[in-house]
Amino acid sequence: MMSGSAFRCLIWLMPLMSVVVQAKLSEPTGQIEGRAPTVAGTLFLAIPNGDTVNNYAIMDDAWRPNDINVSIDTTDLTLSDLDGDCVSPLTCTATVDVAEDLLVWKSNGTPLTTAQLAASFSPQFSGKTLTVSASAPVTAVSSSGVPNTAVRVLSTETYTVVVPNPMIRVNGRVFPINTGFPRTGWQAATFDFLMDGTTTDTNSYYIYTSNQPWVTVSSTGQVSFQGTPSSSTKSVSITVTPRHGATENPVFTYVFTMEKWFMPLGRGGTWNLRDSIYRCTYNGWAVAQYLDIKGVGPNPYGPATMYGEWGNLLGSWSSGRSGYYIGGETAGTYVALNPYDGSLNASANAAMCALSSL
Repeated sequence: MMSGSAFRCLIWLMPLMSVVVQAKLSEPTGQIEGRAPTVAGTLFLAIPNGDTVNNYAIMDDAWRPNDINVSIDTTDLTLSDLDGDCVSPLTCTATVDVAEDLLVWKSNGTPLTTAQLAASFSPQFSGKTLTVSASAPVTAVSSSGVPNTAVRVLSTETYTVVVPNPMIRVNGRVFPINTGFPRTGWQAATFDFLMDGTTTDTNSYYIYTSNQPWVTVSSTGQVSFQGTPSSSTKSVSITVTPRHGATENPVFTYVFTMEKWFMPLGRGGTWNLRDSIYRCTYNGWAVAQYLDIKGVGPNPYGPATMYGEWGNLLGSWSSGRSGYYIGGETAGTYVALNPYDGSLNASANAAMCALSSL
């Protein structure tokens, strides 16, 4: 027979037993969720062929701002998961949604219009620099865990890009690169590329390579004649490529062929006509002819004559020289050339020779 105290204890324990039984019979409420993978880092931009854009990259004339997109390259992105779902042998991947990218183009701080974005870089931005930045959604996916997907919008750096407008400057004159200049020259002659069309400010964004040893190009785009051409080296190609970016794609190749080569002689300024003729022929040259130096007609500027191409450059040769003997327009005659402006002098005391074997 149960005592009163034992009965009361049993009555007190029965609710607890009921709770224990109920806990064992309850169904699971569902799978416990962890944390999604994350992605961080910087996106890249890509030109139409897929190559990534570098700062101060050179834009092709025919491209449009709308042709530049966010790159699918994810090498600069970092993937992680606080639950360890990105730790080997588990994997995480990132995918850039290029179709949803957003680019911001500016010129001098002003956003480009819809029309400007759809038009080619040239001629609207020839010789100018632009800035561009972009953003795009990036999806991170882990091979395990729940949730295993997350989307985050990432951005690129702000890039400065360059639209070339190459011109040539010689002795203060500027003209296009497709004129065939120069056809005449002499050792120590120089001219400059103007990659933005007006100044040398952007010349250092390019690499210049000459195929002939007698022609050198500085890092700032100044072309110098450091030797004498021959019939086999008179044709010159200067390849201009971007310093930043796809250097295998030249901006242009500047080509010219030397037709007439000159050499001033008589630094002391004491030669007469006979001395001048002798010195030129002794060195295997000939006396330069007036028509090769000055040209004809009311406009002295034109191709294939020294003054026509180079303008007033003989001033740098004039120390101690009142003039140069050259051949006249009539065969067998000689005239005196003013070294400053190419006009004819009354007298001369030096010789202007010409290489006749080119």
